[in-house]
Amino acid sequence: MNGDGGKNFFNRGSFKIGLTHWLGTAIVAIVAGFVIFGLLRGQEFLASFLADRETNKAIKELERPYREDKYGGKTPEETFDLFLGALRKGDIELASKYFVIDKQEGWRNTLQELKNDKEMGDFISSLENYKKIWVVSKKTNTEIVYTYELEEGAQTTTLPNGQKVSFPAGKYKYDIVLEKNPFSGVWKLVRI
Repeated sequence: MNGDGGKNFFNRGSFKIGLTHWLGTAIVAIVAGFVIFGLLRGQEFLASFLADRETNKAIKELERPYREDKYGGKTPEETFDLFLGALRKGDIELASKYFVIDKQEGWRNTLQELKNDKEMGDFISSLENYKKIWVVSKKTNTEIVYTYELEEGAQTTTLPNGQKVSFPAGKYKYDIVLEKNPFSGVWKLVRI
């Protein structure tokens, strides 16, 4: 007996040391668990972080031409007029830049062919006439469709594969489509 009449079975000093020891061991075990969990999950997190960073970098690179694209007007009509102005000046490069980016090269080639074949004047006159008769058939904040109708005579066309296609005489509807570049805010030609 310790002189306390057996009322205190544990020695208070050694109980405090034992309790401190067990609490310390528990804290170390919990911290070690977090460290191990962090190491295991940290690799996954790091890989995900790096992949996200690379993806964001690739997206920014893809968006770059659209962000830098300043060719076009604040309205669809202004873009169409700028396009016609470039054609009148014979500036094929500038005129092609008024189209959406993925169609610029194709239109640059088409416009150059029209210029080489001395058909540019007729093309410009046709576009000017279409503008006089077009009506808005669809309009949103990001897209506008102008539709015009022409009376056509019977025609036969040969496709690139050699197949001949005939079109009967009649009224035909055509569209001129423009859309707003969401990055630079200018209107671009999609189809004429």
